[in-house]
Formats: sequence, C-alpha cells, structure tokens
Amino acid sequence: MYRILIIVGILAVAAVAGIHLLTVGLRRPRFQDAKTVTRFGLWQRAVHALLAATFLVLFLTGFGSALSGKPMHGYVLMLHATCAPPFIIALMAMALTWAHDCRYQQHDLTLLQACPLCRTEPVQAGKFNAVQKTFFWLSCLLALPVILSSVLSMFPLAGTAGQHLLLDIHKFTTLLMTVTVLGHAYFQTLGRPGTWQVMTSGKVSSQWADKYAPLWRQKEGA
Repeated sequence: MYRILIIVGILAVAAVAGIHLLTVGLRRPRFQDAKTVTRFGLWQRAVHALLAATFLVLFLTGFGSALSGKPMHGYVLMLHATCAPPFIIALMAMALTWAHDCRYQQHDLTLLQACPLCRTEPVQAGKFNAVQKTFFWLSCLLALPVILSSVLSMFPLAGTAGQHLLLDIHKFTTLLMTVTVLGHAYFQTLGRPGTWQVMTSGKVSSQWADKYAPLWRQKEGA
C-alpha cells in the first residue's frame, strides 16, 4: 500500500508540474538583463545546499528501500542514519532563517484567493510570495512529526505497537513532506524561470526582482 502511495504521490507532482509548465511556465518571460541584485547571502545558500543534499540522500535511501519492498540495511541504512542529523539541523536553521520573511501579509491572502499558480502577470509580493510561504510553513509543520517519530523510535517506551505506530507516522508524514518539497523544487526551477541560480550565486536579475518580488525590491532599495 505504501509503495503505491509513493508512486501516486510522485506522479501527481509530476502531472501538476507538467500541466503548469505547459499552460503557465513556458509563457513566463526569460530575463536577459545583465544587472543583478543580491537576494541570498552565503548563510542562506549554505542552509539551502545542506537541506537539498541531505534531503536527496534521505529520499533515495528511504523511498528506494520502500519501493524495493526490502528494509534498509547495511551501507544504505548507515547513509540514511548519518544524513538524518544534518537534515534536522538544516531544517531548524531554515525555520530560524526564513520564518520572519515568510509571515503572511494582506497581499498574500489576496493572492491565495486568486489561483496564484495560474498567474503570469506581476504580483504584489515581498521577498517570498504566497505560494513560497505556504511551501515553507507546510515543510516546517510536517517536519515536526517526521523528526519526532524518528527520534522517539530510538526509545522503545511504548512496546512493539508503539514502534509500529511511530514508523507509520514517519512514513506517511515523510511522504507528504516529500511531495511538498518536490512541488517547491519545480516552482523554483522550471516553473519560474530565472529563480534557480539564486541558490548558487545568490543573485537574480533585476527584471526578475521587479516582476516576482516588487515589494522586496522597493524595501531593499535595489
């Protein structure tokens, strides 16, 4: 059953991303402006890089084992367990780094009511738009049961039944979190041209900033 849910979840994200790309993403402009503005500093990029790297390893080892129908063992289990602590640290750093910028404002609520994923025209958005903020808070919310179920499973205080319950909580909340992260990954790459390079250089085109984060651009005086 869990293997089916994994496949359905990943295919659902791929389907939504494909539809969005064909109907909206490809219609969005590709900015060629040579002038850039700094969006993320070294700390933000380091946090994001650690998150992405550890998530990728946990995704491949965890879901790879689940799809194979075999429990994790040997080097795969060691790799999964080794990447879990830095992933948790990166999640906490993410929450502390971006929580303030991800507070919902009135313009975000207005955008959420108007199908934000379907818009190609400029929107009123600060450093992050309503969709990005929603992905952020969903990730933070789902991270709690993912982390707690993993940590508590190390202390078999509730017996075998409790261990099975914790495992189920971990599996299903991890799947939901993975769907959220994959959706975020799409919208920060193919879904919104000119965004992905901010994770490497920390910079975006000034035209990109004017279109996707006009309120942030005005505030920063960029």
